[in-house]
Amino acid sequence: MNSVIEVNRVSKKFCKDLNSTIKYGFTDIGKSVLGVKSSSKLRPQEFWALDDISFKLKRGETLGIIGPNGSGKSTLLKLLNGIFAPDKGTIKIKGKVGALIDVGAGFHPMLTGRENIYINGSILGMSKKEIDKKFDKIVNFADIGDFLDVPVKNYSSGMHVRLGFAIAIHANPDILLVDEVLAVGDYNFQRKCLDKMRENVEKDMSLILVTHSLHSLIGSVEKTLLLDKGKIMSFGRPKKIIDKYIENVNKKTSHYKHPLAFIRRGSGEARITKTSMFDKDGREIVKLPSGSPLKIKAFFRVNKPFDNPVFFFSIVDIVSGQTVLFCSSEERYRIKKVEKDGEFTFFFPNLKLGNRNYYLKGGILKRGQYDTPVDIWDNPGKQLFVSGEKKRINTGLDSLANSITYAPYEFKIDFK
Repeated sequence: MNSVIEVNRVSKKFCKDLNSTIKYGFTDIGKSVLGVKSSSKLRPQEFWALDDISFKLKRGETLGIIGPNGSGKSTLLKLLNGIFAPDKGTIKIKGKVGALIDVGAGFHPMLTGRENIYINGSILGMSKKEIDKKFDKIVNFADIGDFLDVPVKNYSSGMHVRLGFAIAIHANPDILLVDEVLAVGDYNFQRKCLDKMRENVEKDMSLILVTHSLHSLIGSVEKTLLLDKGKIMSFGRPKKIIDKYIENVNKKTSHYKHPLAFIRRGSGEARITKTSMFDKDGREIVKLPSGSPLKIKAFFRVNKPFDNPVFFFSIVDIVSGQTVLFCSSEERYRIKKVEKDGEFTFFFPNLKLGNRNYYLKGGILKRGQYDTPVDIWDNPGKQLFVSGEKKRINTGLDSLANSITYAPYEFKIDFK
């Protein structure tokens, strides 16, 4: 299978201030006119936004790009889309590229949605005849209703995204680049986008998805690229890369005050060391038919004895990030004090979940002190797939109205 994208030792530099940007810009333009090659070394106030990036993507493959803010994710997409040129290295792309990188990018604010469909579609390589043929599908997908003949300057950010995605995906690109902008759309639109992307990927479209939502990558992409400070830290299967990312973040911050989904947080008086999921026969699983028994077990280590512990688990929908089930020891078992290491178990005799992917969120709290948890973490790597076959892009097509909010369960705790 031939590669549709080949990135070979690519680097891109930027300036930290506007004056230097203007100065170096004119200098580089002058050198280009005179046929003089610009230096690849950093000048004062410059930094490498991307540094020595290399990877390949084959036709029909899906890639997720993750990393902290300022790691170079959006810069890489803009290089792939031809907005920027690399300062070092080469990028080879085979096929038509569609991109959704910035909200409203490519739209003329004074023109209507109808007019922008033709302009943006032409930019993406569609002929007028092709746009005419797909026009109704684009409008229906974007769902902008009475705003079709209104200047896009009056559109909300969500309407910009809906129209931009509708045009890009119906241009039938060989490669689709999608940045975090989909996060501004509502859940139903995100689900529709993922479904459409899956449909096109199955027709051999390649997809690159940049996101901060780690749990959305599990079951959504085949490969994941982890960037940090412009460099590739890891490249491989999503679960392995996400686990490495979470591990690195946890090393940098053992007690993080802001409730970010991928940050482990808490006082540290106890730590959960391992979690596992089992079926009715005691076999460890990642797949479960809806309505089947499920046992969730966690081991914990006590670093400092503490009073009034509450042990809990949540089951979270991967696509929407919505908690569909919450269970805690407080409803079944009151514990006055924890002094020893141990393990706790939640057993569900009949767990009815919709046909989707989920992940576990769990931890230990102090009763009456929920704002100062002992150990709380989101664990996108601990995946549970309920019913059906796993798909390359999971859209969560079942209605969230069918998601459960309660299921009977038993709680047990043992101390060493």
